[in-house]
Amino acid sequence: MTTGTLLAENLSGSAVGTNTVTVTNAGTLGGNGSIGGATTIASGGDLVPGVSGAGALSFTNGLTLATGSTTTFLINSTNSFTSINLIGKTLTNGGALTFNITSYTPAAGDTFTLFNMTGGATESGDFSSVEVGSTFLTDASGIWSGTNNAGDSFVFTDSSGQLAVVAAPEPSTYALLALGVLALVIAWRRRSFGSA
Repeated sequence: MTTGTLLAENLSGSAVGTNTVTVTNAGTLGGNGSIGGATTIASGGDLVPGVSGAGALSFTNGLTLATGSTTTFLINSTNSFTSINLIGKTLTNGGALTFNITSYTPAAGDTFTLFNMTGGATESGDFSSVEVGSTFLTDASGIWSGTNNAGDSFVFTDSSGQLAVVAAPEPSTYALLALGVLALVIAWRRRSFGSA
């Protein structure tokens, strides 16, 4: 598929049989159904699971998110967000991962499983970028983290497929930490010079 949007909305079986699915250029794949063919979102292709901001798209024969692709999830609340089900086979991470949180108010402790891995499904690879709202997260071996301008901190983990909102330390915490480090340095210097 090179242009347009394909929405998989089947209630049973596979929306495309066992045919291989490749989405590229300006193509978009979405929906709440199931795809039984090996699927690749190639460079220029978009994967947008769900319909109108809700639901899950399932893959039973593997999913490859190639370099240059974009995968977008919509999060409205902890009870309303889009996701992907991987049933068996392999998820290969790659390309850009985007979380649209325009209608969501982040709260520490909220967790979203965006990639549901079942039936022996495995995960490999890493994304080229992860963006929550307009905030790009920083990668540390498949664990992406960052804080937006409102002070909301996010962590996305490749291996679990989860996005979490974590409590950011208060500014006073940083001040106390700095004072503690300073006190340790002073104590160390006194001990070093006192024993000389």
